Amino acid sequence: MKKLSTFLFLFVISSMVFAQESKIAIGFQMANSITSLRGNSFINEHYDSRFVISPGITFDYTINERFSFNSGLAFERKGAKTDVEFTDGIGTPIGKAEVKANYDYLTLPLLVSYHTNGKLRFYFGGGTFFGFLLSQKGITEGNDVIPEQTWDNTENTKRIDVGLAFKAGINLPMSDILMIDLGLRDHLGLLNTSKVEVFEDGSIKTNAFSAFVGLKYKL
Repeated sequence: MKKLSTFLFLFVISSMVFAQESKIAIGFQMANSITSLRGNSFINEHYDSRFVISPGITFDYTINERFSFNSGLAFERKGAKTDVEFTDGIGTPIGKAEVKANYDYLTLPLLVSYHTNGKLRFYFGGGTFFGFLLSQKGITEGNDVIPEQTWDNTENTKRIDVGLAFKAGINLPMSDILMIDLGLRDHLGLLNTSKVEVFEDGSIKTNAFSAFVGLKYKL
């Protein structure tokens, strides 16, 4: 029994030391995002930003005391919304409905972050992101007069989105192996996502500005 207790004690101590020296941390993150579309005068004038929630997993590798590499994989919904007025066959208004444009992506960010010293470590970083399109749909919300409508526009949307990624936040340690991650991020799309040249004066580009909270575990 004494040998078993000694072994368990040494195992716990060695695990704590390894966790403190570990360079890898994985975690889960939830982001509340303000998403928008831009790129042509029609979208800029008629579409507004909207709130969505995006979950994901995170991966961090400590390069040294000051710098780390950050990545992960997230389900990210981007898009915008607008109000459309409907009329009957003779042009009489019959009501308004909200129309949402949903761009659903699997997003892979690649960033390098700079960290401050101290128990509470602030950080900021930048890099790029790659988004793989799962679907692009339009949804018209229904009301008493107009039924809900959904149409699929995935085939007219490019599968890959690439842009700039920025991130800033703070790591709050809970133990030697667990920490809470709080911060802000921005995924600014740079590519035209549309395959169809509908607008003569521009393209359709995405953006998602997010406040996030995450839990990280040191391996």
